[in-house]
Amino acid sequence: MSVHLLAWGAASAFAANQSIASFELGRFFLGAGLIFLLATRLVPYALFALVIGALAATQYYLSTEWPLGICLILRAVNHTVSCWLLPIVGLWGLCGVWDASDFFAQEVGHVFNATFEFVALFVLPILANRVWPTSTQKDETSSSLWLQKTEGLLYMAAGFGGGLIEFYFLWVRDFSKMWADPTFMPPQGDFGHMFTALSWGFFGLYGFLSATQGQHTSFHVVGAAMFYGVIMSTHAVGTLGESGKDTDVWLLMHRVTAGLFVFGSLIRLVGKKIDAACTFFLAASYFTCAAKGICHAIASHFVMGHAAVVSLVPLAVAAMAIQVWLLNRLAERCIAETENKDMEVEACRCCRDEEIETSRLCNDKQETAEIVLL
Repeated sequence: MSVHLLAWGAASAFAANQSIASFELGRFFLGAGLIFLLATRLVPYALFALVIGALAATQYYLSTEWPLGICLILRAVNHTVSCWLLPIVGLWGLCGVWDASDFFAQEVGHVFNATFEFVALFVLPILANRVWPTSTQKDETSSSLWLQKTEGLLYMAAGFGGGLIEFYFLWVRDFSKMWADPTFMPPQGDFGHMFTALSWGFFGLYGFLSATQGQHTSFHVVGAAMFYGVIMSTHAVGTLGESGKDTDVWLLMHRVTAGLFVFGSLIRLVGKKIDAACTFFLAASYFTCAAKGICHAIASHFVMGHAAVVSLVPLAVAAMAIQVWLLNRLAERCIAETENKDMEVEACRCCRDEEIETSRLCNDKQETAEIVLL
């Protein structure tokens, strides 16, 4: 437990440094080496350290060459890996879920969905609001359409991709049994996963097509999140086949997640994008903790299930505040680097123009001198 806690603390400090400090290779490899040493017996930490080091090195070499959009995507990927996935890996270690028989189905499955929610519903609106301010009505329309297109693309990629993956697993695992035995019925929750993923994709398609036609709408977010919340409120009922405090906490976690998604969709409906994004972050955090292993580990520390659920509120809100601060600093750094790069390009252009003008004047003087001699 102490080794996990130490590695998690070092990893979080390193992640924060990568998001707000200067990107120097010495710091990258020093931080990666520190985590590697602390995680000698924890291979996932070492792998994440290598991934973060690679992302950071990529940013170091390319952030001064690529435009703002590409630079921002690189920083957002680095932020997601280091400030979202890495702490979750630490949480898995603290809760001791690595050896669980359903680790992939529960913990990893929840993290896939929660990471999509973190990126598409939280990181993207925060960065868009910070990087493209809406000082005029024209700017607001342009920024909203850009955000709408990007959200639509993300929803389509995650929704259709996730739906195809679910269909593949159903085909490999259950459809062959249905073909051999017509009375066999596969778990209905898997069909729910597939159709829910596809619904995100089709809502994203609607948002993207509307944006390409210049029509601003929030229905692709509102409809998808509200439908997801309603399905979430009924999805967990009776799927464990167990009873007791652990199952009660597991069900409560899913229902709190459902309520937060519905509430966030209503906030987005009235145009409060940042408030909605923060609500969706809380929902993604609760959904991560709704995985069976983490949920049971939290429930083991409380006599009453409701107390276990409420105990996450201050932690989730604190994490949300830190994430917003880090994302704002990340956006400010990208903007500053882009402005510096533009100034350097302008300075080089001015120097080149001066050299051309000086060369032209010298040629004119030489031609004049030759004419006088003649």
